[in-house]
Amino acid sequence: MEILYSIIIPHKDIPCLLQRCLDSIPPRDDVQIIVADDDSSPDVVDFAHFPGSDRTDVEILFYQRGAEEPVMPVIADLPEPKADGWYLRMPMISFCPAS
Repeated sequence: MEILYSIIIPHKDIPCLLQRCLDSIPPRDDVQIIVADDDSSPDVVDFAHFPGSDRTDVEILFYQRGAEEPVMPVIADLPEPKADGWYLRMPMISFCPAS
């Protein structure tokens, strides 16, 4: 099936909230989900079990930035070239409330 919509989710260091966000999006053949991780810390994120890695409709892009680069420089430049459908750019996840 053709991808009609792409959802781009920026992420940094808050895997529990990213998982909640992904869980709220039902799997569909016409929806592409892109997670753009901005150099998350291995002290915070378990990369072996990164949220969304078990879903076939999620593409995870890992970005590493240099010490001089601003946080999330990729979001302004990302997703148009990577998105296959009309896209929705989610806001930056900045906190993780207790469940």
